[in-house]
Amino acid sequence: MVHIQAQHAADVKREEQQLVEAQATPLRNYLMQNVMPTMTLGLIECCNVRPDDPIDFLVYECILINIQSIVINQSVYYHRQFTLQMMI
Repeated sequence: MVHIQAQHAADVKREEQQLVEAQATPLRNYLMQNVMPTMTLGLIECCNVRPDDPIDFLVYECILINIQSIVINQSVYYHRQFTLQMMI
């Protein structure tokens, strides 16, 4: 009887772990696609510079990287729009 209860408890725990992992997958994918590239670049720069306050530096660097990404994406968009207009 004790063995059956222990096995049941282990099965329930395993099922709960699988459920948590399944629910975490979309968040993990979002973070890997949208957050980690910027964070990685910021951390690399932080390691190169070795600032006195690495947290503030990382915040500033990630904001800067994000702004640069937005500017580049807008430039590509406007270039495509201009190219399309020239073709008409």
